[in-house]
Amino acid sequence: MAPPVRLLHTADWHLGKRLRDFPLLEEQAAVVDQVVRLALDLKVEVLIVAGDVFDTANPGVDALRVWADALDALVNAGVSVFVIPGNHDQADRLGHMGGLLQRTGVHLRADLARAAEPLIVGNVALYGLPFARAARVRTHFALDQQALPDGDDPGTLRHLAKHVLDAHQRERPDLTPLLVAHAFVAGAEKEDEGEDPIAVGGSGAVPLDVFDGFEYVALGHIHGRRSFANGRVRYSGSLYPTSFKEAGHAKSVSLVTVEDGVVTVTEHQLSLPRELQVIEGLTFEELLQRASTEDATALGHYTLARVTDVEPIENASARLRTFYPRSLLELSTQSSGASTWGGSGDISSLDPLEVLREFIKDRTGQHPSDAQLEVIEAALAFDLDEA
Repeated sequence: MAPPVRLLHTADWHLGKRLRDFPLLEEQAAVVDQVVRLALDLKVEVLIVAGDVFDTANPGVDALRVWADALDALVNAGVSVFVIPGNHDQADRLGHMGGLLQRTGVHLRADLARAAEPLIVGNVALYGLPFARAARVRTHFALDQQALPDGDDPGTLRHLAKHVLDAHQRERPDLTPLLVAHAFVAGAEKEDEGEDPIAVGGSGAVPLDVFDGFEYVALGHIHGRRSFANGRVRYSGSLYPTSFKEAGHAKSVSLVTVEDGVVTVTEHQLSLPRELQVIEGLTFEELLQRASTEDATALGHYTLARVTDVEPIENASARLRTFYPRSLLELSTQSSGASTWGGSGDISSLDPLEVLREFIKDRTGQHPSDAQLEVIEAALAFDLDEA
């Protein structure tokens, strides 16, 4: 009888994310340290990151340092790391030096050519599908437009999953197949605020039968913890909230144990160094009165205050931040529907690709094609300092 294989399923680290005015990297680094310690305490063989390691295609040095420190701590302790790029990552950049990193125990699946190449641990074969749009998959597999049209997200992932499963059944049928992917699946309700919406402009969410044949599917993209198909298909959720839509949400990672082909999953909740909270239904003066009675912990949270005042309030944000230093203020007129894309909203927390996608839709009446998105993504990833 083979010993059990233990894997820690994480996703959506979004290192370098800003919550409007505020960088979140300090809190993210603390949670990443917690995840690393948990991986070591649980004695896992593999830590999985199911996409969106970074929040942008061209992450800053500080975000890269948090990532590098985590990898260093894990591989030095003998834990392998298995990573795919998500829609926020630039695949080629994330996969840079993948061959060298693999020799240290960091296994990147950023290239479609390696999708059917598993990481074998005991009697488990772990596969990873990098996030890819239809145009990229068509080019790699020499398909025509009719076989895989732009925006066909279900068809794109179905083709990749079948490619991997066929190779597995042909070459390693005695091993238990697990899959890592970054996708919006049917039944996941909706994509999270601040996420580049994979399904927008496409033909809908990916049906669960795409993953038939895999004993466990570790998903990224949706920031809440969700599971489907009796727990066989699962989102672990993001490590730290990235928008006020996630205020009050518990965050966790999933311990996946495979023994004799049977998969069991245990959730391990994370402790957040600083919470997100939304305060609504008060006037500005009532809000200040409440703040004067709050304890230091509550005052230190990231706070979105939606007050009922309709008239401008002089120096309101500065006055509020004397109590809640990490606060954002909305008057009732601001929360009722000004268009983000019309120039009156705050787009600083949004992904640049999402902004451009919606700008093009606003001006042309249709979302950009997959080919156009590839060009936009390449432009966003281009580093002028390296040119």
